[in-house]
Amino acid sequence: MRKIEDFEEMGMDTDDPAFKRYYKAGLLEEADGKFLNHKVKSYWSPYLDDSVDTSIHAAFHSIAGYEEPKVVPQKVMWDIVMPFLNDMSMQPAYSDKNLYDILFQAERSPETYVKRIDYKYYDGKNKPLTGDEAEKIISGLEEAIVKPSNRDNGSGIQKIKIVDEIIQVNGEAIEFNDLEHQLGSNFIVQEVIQQHSVMSEPHPESVNTLRMVTLRWNNEIHYCLAFARFGTNGAVQDNAGTGGVCVGITDEGDFVTQAVDEHANVMEKHPTTDFDFKQTLSRIPNFDTYIEFVKRLHERVLHHHFVSWDIAVGENGEPIFLEANFRGATWLYQLASQKPVLGELTTEIFEEINRLKQAEEIDLLKVSPSAAASKKKIKGLRKRVQRLKKEAVQESLEKEALVGENQRLGKRVKRQRRKMKRVRREADEQLKWKENLVSSSYWKVTAPIRKVLLNNRGKEE
Repeated sequence: MRKIEDFEEMGMDTDDPAFKRYYKAGLLEEADGKFLNHKVKSYWSPYLDDSVDTSIHAAFHSIAGYEEPKVVPQKVMWDIVMPFLNDMSMQPAYSDKNLYDILFQAERSPETYVKRIDYKYYDGKNKPLTGDEAEKIISGLEEAIVKPSNRDNGSGIQKIKIVDEIIQVNGEAIEFNDLEHQLGSNFIVQEVIQQHSVMSEPHPESVNTLRMVTLRWNNEIHYCLAFARFGTNGAVQDNAGTGGVCVGITDEGDFVTQAVDEHANVMEKHPTTDFDFKQTLSRIPNFDTYIEFVKRLHERVLHHHFVSWDIAVGENGEPIFLEANFRGATWLYQLASQKPVLGELTTEIFEEINRLKQAEEIDLLKVSPSAAASKKKIKGLRKRVQRLKKEAVQESLEKEALVGENQRLGKRVKRQRRKMKRVRREADEQLKWKENLVSSSYWKVTAPIRKVLLNNRGKEE
C-alpha cells in the first residue's frame, strides 16, 4: 500500500478534498508516476502559476483506462476557465426557471401550469393570477413537479399528487399555504415528464436526465460531452448531489458500462435497484438530434460560453429541455463520460488565456469564484474586526463603570460596617449597664418601691 509521500511525489495535493475523494474510492493505488510526473506536469506547467494537482488524472486513468493529460482539475476549471468563459454576474437571470420560456424558447419543454415570481402568481402564459386562482389550477391537476425557480442542479424538486383536490407530498396531505412556505417566493409548477423506457429502466421513480455540455469558441458552438443521471432510493431527483449515479454516454448515444457517484465510487450495478449497467442499455434514439438541440439552445445564451444542459428523453425519443447550469462538478463530468471536459479545444483555450493574461487584457482574480470568495471573506473579517473593536470599547466602558460602582459600593459597605460596629458597641454597653444595675444593692433595696409604683400605674389604666 502506498504512503502519502508517494502520492505527493507524483504531484497530488493530499490536503485537497479531491485527493481524499479519489483515494477513498480506491482510484489512486495504481497511479502511474511516470505519466503524472512527466506528461501531466509538462502539459500544465505553461498554463498554471502553481503546480497542477494530478490526482484527477490518476482517477481518470483508473476509470477510463487510458492516459489523458488534458483532463482539467476542478480548481482550475472554477478559478480560471469559468471566469474566462462565463459572466457569472449574469447567472441569476439565466438560471431563473420562470424565465426559461422567454429566454430559451425551447422547441420542447415541460408544460408550465403556475409560476410564482416575487410572491406573485402567473399562469403558463405569464398572465397574472390571484393566489386562489393558482391554488385552483394546482388542485385541478393529477400530479405535477414543483421546484424553486432560482436554484439549480435539482435542488428542492418535489413531486406532488392531487387526490380529491387535496395536495399530497410523499403520500401526506399538505395545505397550499404550507407548500408556499416550503418553496418560498419563487417557484414553478410543471407537468411530470413521461420518459423513454431506456431512461426509466435503471430507476423508474425518478425522471432520469442527460447532462449535456456545450462550449462556444471562436463563434462556433461545440458539443463537449454527455452523461446520464439516474436517481436512487425512490427519490424524484436524479442528480449525483442527492445520491444519484452518473453513466457516461458516447458521441453515438451509447452508454458506458459503469456508473460513478458523487464520492467517485465506481459501480457496475445500480445501488438500490441492482440494475446491471454491464447489460447493454439501448442506445438513446437519434442522439445526433440531441446534440443539435442543445447547440440551438446555446445560441440564445450570449453571456455564458460554457453551459451544462439538463435534457429529458421523452417517451417518443425526442429531447426535452429542463434546465441550464453555468457551473458544475466538472470533475464528475469527466470521470462519468470518460472524456476531458474541453476536449481537443483544451490547449487552444489555455493558450488564449495565457495570451490575454500576458497582454494584461484580463484579470482572472477579479472574477474568479475563489478570489471573489476570499475578497468577500476578507471584507467580512474586516467588518467583524470593526464590530469587535466597538464591542471591546463598549466592554471597556462598562468595565470602568462597574469598577467605579464597585468602589462606591465598597466604600458604602465599609461605612455600614463601621456604623454596625458602633451600634453593636453601644448595645453591648447598654446591656452591660443593665446587668450591673440589676445586680446592684440599690436595685434590690428599691424593689418594693418599684412594685408599688407598677401597681398604682395598673389601677390608673
